[in-house]
Amino acid sequence: YLYTRLSAGIFEWMYGGVGGEVLYWPDQSPIAIGGTLNWVRQRDFDQLLSFRDYDTVEGHASIYYRLPFYDLFTQLHVGRYLAKDKGATIDISRRFDSGISFGLFATFTNVSAADFGEGSFDKGFYMNVPFDLFLNKSSRRHVAFAFKPLTRDGGQRVGVGPALYSVVESGNAADWGTNWGNAPD
Repeated sequence: YLYTRLSAGIFEWMYGGVGGEVLYWPDQSPIAIGGTLNWVRQRDFDQLLSFRDYDTVEGHASIYYRLPFYDLFTQLHVGRYLAKDKGATIDISRRFDSGISFGLFATFTNVSAADFGEGSFDKGFYMNVPFDLFLNKSSRRHVAFAFKPLTRDGGQRVGVGPALYSVVESGNAADWGTNWGNAPD
């Protein structure tokens, strides 16, 4: 199946612009490929509707792969980041039967260690906890926690929202076998 998304507006605290995403996910496949392309402009510090002179094109080619063991999920994103640096991000996560997921990521770019600082690459971990654990009814909402030791410019992507893969994930037939037990009665 082919999925697309177009976005325009204020994407996050520091950037607004226009962009798009495309995802190709064959039926019954653990592999999907996609791409994003965003033209963004840096917002002014007053956080109103004015913008600064800095603009850039940010985009990535992505591969998503659900491994056949331990419910591991991998993502590889290769492309250009907000600071006009080029590189790749690898992300590995695991989702448990409770719905809780943990993940690790690392980004390596062509920004030097002198410019980037400690470690010369971006890295961190995150956790998603579904509200279902605390409610007496089913909910698709969750709370996310993330930890990054550094928040520098290198290796940063624009926050357009959740990736198209995660939006359509529950509707893909390849995922039905693992999630069928979570279907409401």
